[in-house]
Amino acid sequence: MRRRTSTVGRAGRRKIPTAVIFVCVFVICCIVGTVMLGNYLLDKVEEPPETTEPTTTSGTSSSHQTSGLSNISSADGNVRAGCLDISDTSNLEIIRERVDFIYESGYDSILIPVSDGSGELYFLSDVAVALSRMSSDADLPTMSDILRVINESAESYGITPKVTIYYVITSGGISDAVLYEAAVLYDTAVITECTSLGADEVLLSGIEVNGSGEDDISAFTSFIEKVKEADSDITLGAAFGLEIYQSTDYAALLESISSCVSFLAVDISSLDMTYTDTDEIVYTTDEDGSIIESTETVRMSSLYSELSEAAESIKGSISLYGLSFLLYGDDTYILSESIDAIYSAGAYSFYVITPTQ
Repeated sequence: MRRRTSTVGRAGRRKIPTAVIFVCVFVICCIVGTVMLGNYLLDKVEEPPETTEPTTTSGTSSSHQTSGLSNISSADGNVRAGCLDISDTSNLEIIRERVDFIYESGYDSILIPVSDGSGELYFLSDVAVALSRMSSDADLPTMSDILRVINESAESYGITPKVTIYYVITSGGISDAVLYEAAVLYDTAVITECTSLGADEVLLSGIEVNGSGEDDISAFTSFIEKVKEADSDITLGAAFGLEIYQSTDYAALLESISSCVSFLAVDISSLDMTYTDTDEIVYTTDEDGSIIESTETVRMSSLYSELSEAAESIKGSISLYGLSFLLYGDDTYILSESIDAIYSAGAYSFYVITPTQ
């Protein structure tokens, strides 16, 4: 984690650096575009969200034998980030418990999803407050407090975690030039606000890709340049869907984008995992020592085979770009399957995008 000396808490949050303030002022000057963007995003929020995350079921099983989350510690030098969910609480003690759970599970780094892609933020942002996108007394945790809790917990465990902000950009899919520029400036200000407070890196998602992606290269690299102008030391990553890496049509896009970001990641949420229910005989012992035979339905998943096959199909990109994986699943079994599958293809860096139960 970037170590910055600062006073934390709602009453004493540190000031935003000049570069970020400049961006905010620029956005305010574009107030017409910002208002239009707000209306656009409001419509977007009201649309029912689509989800492609795998559905997990208690008791999930598979013929593949996993070695558990202890695998997380077996590839030194790579990112193994657990997900810190801040979307449903402002209570710092609850956040601390979640951070402790991440460390106790074997992860050495933390991923914090901070937005939902519609413009809604999960933390109290000075940028959003300045632009009247959020009330100053919103019941949300501050980024300073979140990072302080992460750091304090890490010290008690004797580790130095990397903290990654997972940010879904709001400019993706906006065709109107004024709205797009306003969204880019807003994204830039929020992203650099997080890094100025101590986050180590930002992983960007929601990047629009049309056709072969040729028209998107210039727009995205221009966006990256704006972010780096606001924070020259920022570490940025970009996440794309599995299909982008599987098709040679996007080779030019990946090559260009890889030259302006620090790392690339693959989002596997498009995988269509299936389940098969089977009956297994279970033996238990009652109070008097008698053996009781019963039948238990066990759900077997196709995750390991599907993810292994998918990872093998982009092994060239894994080697060329050192790809990290975005993993989904809210229980340790599903994550163990996922970790084993990507390890089998030679990928050892991953970010868990859903909180583990």
